Amino acid sequence: MLWIFLPVSFPGRPVFSIFSLTATREGFLYALSITLKANAIFLATIAILGTSGVNSLAHALVHFKIPDKLVYLFFFFYRYISVLHEEYGRLKNAMAIRSFQPGTNIHTYRTYGYLVGMLLVRSYERSQRIYKAMLCRGSNGKFHIISHFKLKKGDILFGLIMTMVTFMIWLVDRYPIF
Repeated sequence: MLWIFLPVSFPGRPVFSIFSLTATREGFLYALSITLKANAIFLATIAILGTSGVNSLAHALVHFKIPDKLVYLFFFFYRYISVLHEEYGRLKNAMAIRSFQPGTNIHTYRTYGYLVGMLLVRSYERSQRIYKAMLCRGSNGKFHIISHFKLKKGDILFGLIMTMVTFMIWLVDRYPIF
């Protein structure tokens, strides 16, 4: 959608026209800039989430003074999303065993509604069991940290490199080459 609307709504030098809509060079460059930034953020997020354990990420969030409830929410979401996916797979398998063939009819819509409903009900029941188990183990809503991070030379070097890269990106954004 970004690539459809920005080139025709951004003022600048025309590239081509379709009916009364004129696409501009600056609009394409702006769409490219937004796309590249979004992809960079997405790839950095994947790199962080993919290389760190959930405990390390929760530990870092606690040190960034994120509220404990949000840290718990993130921790359990990260930990139980695979369980939810497995539950979805079991329900889809049960539908396939019963010879369900999706189509564009009321039976298909109703069946998918039942699938979503069962997923919600089973997730809620599982969350209640987990909550009761946590209470039995003395959970008080705080994320307890067993061992703290140690600052190493490699961490300082990585921080300096990332600061330089961020500064270079800022320079390119502030003073465009195009």
